[in-house]
Amino acid sequence: MHFIRGSLVLLLLVALSTQSASARYITAPDVDELARTADLVAIVEPLANEKCGDRFPGKENSELEHFVGVNTRFRVVAVLKGRAGAEEIRVLHFRYARPGEYVRKEPAPGEPERVLVNGAAFIEFGLPKENQASQRWLAFLKRRKDGRFEPKGPQYDSAYSFRRLEVSHGR
Repeated sequence: MHFIRGSLVLLLLVALSTQSASARYITAPDVDELARTADLVAIVEPLANEKCGDRFPGKENSELEHFVGVNTRFRVVAVLKGRAGAEEIRVLHFRYARPGEYVRKEPAPGEPERVLVNGAAFIEFGLPKENQASQRWLAFLKRRKDGRFEPKGPQYDSAYSFRRLEVSHGR
């Protein structure tokens, strides 16, 4: 009898101590699916990031102000599938309008912590500083009607269309 009563008390404590959480369901496409459905699969190096006036597709107007279009110019190192059409390509993707605003960080004294729940998995490409090796990325892209490319996956989760490559130097 004590076992049953103890189990019920334990079950009640667990039920009362759990918190509910909300999250959006994310399906990160695997590499095979991306490669099969992409127009271009290439190894690329970022050269420049330029803000552009493209509007984010499919989001309500109230959310559009949070997103900014970016054209990243890449040097094409190697093409694994498709045709790049040039040694350099431009890829349209998006970022938050105020980078860092929705990133978990140590707040200043008296400032509330800002964390975006269920936020986008945008991609940002850092550019190499002088005497620093360029980053190389495996990119899964689809061609746009205007000649640019965009991530194969959804724009809201564009990070899943890129894989950072580690470049070894020597040996």
